[in-house]
Amino acid sequence: MNHSLSVFLINKHARAIMVRYEPERGPEKDMLFKSLDPDLKVDDLVIIPTDTRYKFTVAKIVAADVDVDYDSPTKADWIVSRVDTDEHKQILADEAKAVTRLRAIEIQQRRDKMLAGLMATDQDGIKSLELYSNGANNLSATGHGQNEDKTAADVAAASHT
Repeated sequence: MNHSLSVFLINKHARAIMVRYEPERGPEKDMLFKSLDPDLKVDDLVIIPTDTRYKFTVAKIVAADVDVDYDSPTKADWIVSRVDTDEHKQILADEAKAVTRLRAIEIQQRRDKMLAGLMATDQDGIKSLELYSNGANNLSATGHGQNEDKTAADVAAASHT
């Protein structure tokens, strides 16, 4: 008998969990681990003991509550814990939103600065262009025209104050 499996005889809450440590190797390299965590499920990432690095690594659960072969010569270790990726995913999503907002602000500030510089150095030349006057002087600080609040003249005037 494999004594590392004896917990399955003495504790009805013990669970036999199959994990895959190296996904490229396929099912032939799946390994049996033990756990008392009732919430573990297929596709969860778990921390398992190993003989490399800091003595721990991450594996993926491929089957839960599997049958145990008490004659197997392979030692079954305990799963250390489930990896909670929800908080990590939320942080990444929040960061992506912040970066998107910052990029939009940077673009707007750059357009405002370039337009102010253009109007400061060549306001008469810009105003004489048909592009400027076509559309009721609606060349805006964003360069989008028609429904914007600031005109090029507003931006130029603001840059001189």
